[in-house]
Amino acid sequence: MAKGTPIPDVQAAGDSQANRGHVVDLGAELLRWRSHPVRSGGIRLVWVIVVVCGIPALLAMLYGLFFGLLGLVILGGSLGSYFLPTDFVIFERGIQSRFLRVSRSIPWTQFRSFYRDRNGVLLSPFPRPSRLENFRGLYLRFDGRREDVMALVAAHITVPGGEKAPERSDPTSPVVLP
Repeated sequence: MAKGTPIPDVQAAGDSQANRGHVVDLGAELLRWRSHPVRSGGIRLVWVIVVVCGIPALLAMLYGLFFGLLGLVILGGSLGSYFLPTDFVIFERGIQSRFLRVSRSIPWTQFRSFYRDRNGVLLSPFPRPSRLENFRGLYLRFDGRREDVMALVAAHITVPGGEKAPERSDPTSPVVLP
């Protein structure tokens, strides 16, 4: 385990404006990995490429080139985390994710619950299901490190009072896409 270094806090969810842009010390580094789903390839990659190319082409044929390009930008932007790598680092006192040179450093104290699915875990700042948690939470893709990531997440997320946060899996919870 490498010794942690202070990380610039660019967009920490739930932090006040005064804390943004300042260095947050998250402690020693416990786990580091890179998630890059497009590298897994397979039939899923073929379908994603067909959709990303096919829908804008259809829009261009039906409504013109402008809407075709607009569709390509929207689809490409929404699937950016599939095509480009995301780096995750778990520290003693928080998590850092880095995507397109934008870093988010979030202390464990910001999370109140978590959802696990086949591809990753959504860390939520809310104790109960909320429509905002997909925007305010942090989705960690496992990328072959399921046991390591889940052990660290379950060990660090606590609710006020020091109890361990519950892992939620109720059917009313929002669907988390990989």
